[in-house]
Amino acid sequence: MILDTLQNANNYRGLHSGIDKVLEEFKKYTPENYPSGKLQLDGDNLFMIFNNYETHSYKGALAEAHCQYIDVMYMVEGCETICVKPVDQLCNVTKEY
Repeated sequence: MILDTLQNANNYRGLHSGIDKVLEEFKKYTPENYPSGKLQLDGDNLFMIFNNYETHSYKGALAEAHCQYIDVMYMVEGCETICVKPVDQLCNVTKEY
């Protein structure tokens, strides 16, 4: 997991071509021009999902594991707490990866 700001995006260039494309795409968006829905960059191989939502307490939240895709998140506005654990320590994730 990498946690950083968009200002440091150049530090991660070259890790994966998909990450490079997404980091470039992120630069286009602000709270004023933020789209909604799914933007296909390379079919099911590379896409962005734009969400606008109210965050909630982690109590009662379901865990998620990213085993098929790399999840690159960019918070345009607001804040959110993200808790992390190794996948094998998550009690509600199936082992279908």
